[in-house]
Amino acid sequence: MTESTSAHSPIGQWMLPQEMSADMKIEIHELAHVCNQYEGISLKLHISMLENRKPGERRDFLWRDSEGTLVGYLGLNSFETDSAEVVAMVHPDQRRQGIMTELFKTAKVEAAAQGMSKLILICPENSASGQAYINSLEIQRSFSEYVMKWSESDDLGKQADKSGISLRFCGATERELIITLDMGGYDMPREDAELYVDQVLENSPEDRIYAAFQEDGQPIGKICIQLKEGAAFIFGFSVLPEWRGQGFGRNILRESIQLVRSEGCTSIRLEVECENRNALGLYHSCGFRETAVQDYFNYGIS
Repeated sequence: MTESTSAHSPIGQWMLPQEMSADMKIEIHELAHVCNQYEGISLKLHISMLENRKPGERRDFLWRDSEGTLVGYLGLNSFETDSAEVVAMVHPDQRRQGIMTELFKTAKVEAAAQGMSKLILICPENSASGQAYINSLEIQRSFSEYVMKWSESDDLGKQADKSGISLRFCGATERELIITLDMGGYDMPREDAELYVDQVLENSPEDRIYAAFQEDGQPIGKICIQLKEGAAFIFGFSVLPEWRGQGFGRNILRESIQLVRSEGCTSIRLEVECENRNALGLYHSCGFRETAVQDYFNYGIS
């Protein structure tokens, strides 16, 4: 049985389930599809995190209308110990009724109770409704990311070299190595690196971690690949600072693309900060092209 905290309102009822059922997850996916189709956008749902919620996490806020239909959703997804990324949506037919305001107000209280100091709101650049709501909060955009997709016409072999780089799959027994690579590659505190690595390991085999090694066995970086329904998403890609600027990142990325293609995937996506010119140049050189923009907004909570 699922327990929830609820409060009544003239426009419906919100719920904070202690455990997300399979039916709830299906409802969220269906609502996202409706919202995406209506505005021609792609909401960043963090599907793997939603699918792997643990009982008692209290990260998903649902709004149901008077007939019990899910018409609003807000999810909190943490990659650092003191903050969470926010994805939120309201059914097009139910907007401008205060549903998002109520969901966000409730989420702020719960996030603060869980020790968070910041929420990171994510909104597609071309979502008129989402941008309008964020404008009402009077917060400034922190940064933006391109969503990039690999072009199958790119000839990886044409520019490949014999760098001696090899990728090795990493499981739980390599946890300490991956944590060390994340700390060095992202200048990340150990506590945050542990949280991030454990989340990826828990979603294995859908999420995979590969460490990159030189011929002498020296680890120089890592990359993560999510495989789902014949499509791949590359994330968690970093090279240790002392090995940057030598072409290793390009070779790691090309090896990853070839690995993914060998498993039958032709749809390959990744995300990169718009101002990160070095990374953009790398991704362009490997055949990735921009398809959308996601805006990020920091919202401080007490």
